Amino acid sequence: MTVTTRTSKGTALTYAEMDANLSSLDSDRTVFISGYRPALPCANVSLSTDTLGANTANTDAVMIFNIANLNQGNHYNTTNGKFTCPVAGIYQVTAFAMDKNSSAAGAFYLRVKVNGTAYGSDAGSYTASNSHAGAHISKLVSCTAGQELTVTYSSTNGVHAGYSGATFMLIG
Repeated sequence: MTVTTRTSKGTALTYAEMDANLSSLDSDRTVFISGYRPALPCANVSLSTDTLGANTANTDAVMIFNIANLNQGNHYNTTNGKFTCPVAGIYQVTAFAMDKNSSAAGAFYLRVKVNGTAYGSDAGSYTASNSHAGAHISKLVSCTAGQELTVTYSSTNGVHAGYSGATFMLIG
């Protein structure tokens, strides 16, 4: 099946060609397809165990979420914690986490990074003993194809697996 595109060149593409070339379509090309919706790159990830240990304050460590609940396009790597942007666009990154030790005072911070560089401000909290510190962060990031997104953490007490996760998603 072919679909007609309206361009100055008057070209036609098959569904397979569209999927393969979606990132390289000319900006002057508008595709009209009734009912066709390309798969958007996204990942929803979490931790299976308390694998992330304590980190001294102000020291970033990449949160490596080892469970991919959803990994559309396989752009999130559960080994190194990086989401590689397949196409240029606006990506939303959200993450939440909590420290795992409720008996000691501590600080907990989350940060979003693009190619290893902090993007915007951190999110975090500090707690006295007998409670948990937690954080939630959400960022909209303009990325080019091939850039890597990560979530990093700083914690005096480690990360609680049952209360930690992240989502990476192309939104526009």
